[in-house]
Amino acid sequence: SELPELLAKAMKKVAALENKVKDTERQNDKLEKRIEESKNVKHSYNDLEQEVAVRQKELEILSQEKIKSELSARNFKNALDMAKTSLTGVIAQIASCVEEASSNESKK
Repeated sequence: SELPELLAKAMKKVAALENKVKDTERQNDKLEKRIEESKNVKHSYNDLEQEVAVRQKELEILSQEKIKSELSARNFKNALDMAKTSLTGVIAQIASCVEEASSNESKK
């Protein structure tokens, strides 16, 4: 008669242990999912860091190109100003020559 009682107690303990094992497995699954999510977040963060680094390099290149363009524009403007000054001088000389020639024509 003690044997069936012991067997019943043992079966209850086995059932309780089985439930604990199932709970532990569920918790383990949740933890594994969280670990996987953390890895995904870390990968996303690393991807974003790389993207930021690439964009910073592009920004540096664009800044350098902007500076070069500004210098080229300044040089071109200086060249245009010099050409304008030279042409103004040439036009003034031509006007003077035309005026002198017309003055000489009217004296004749």
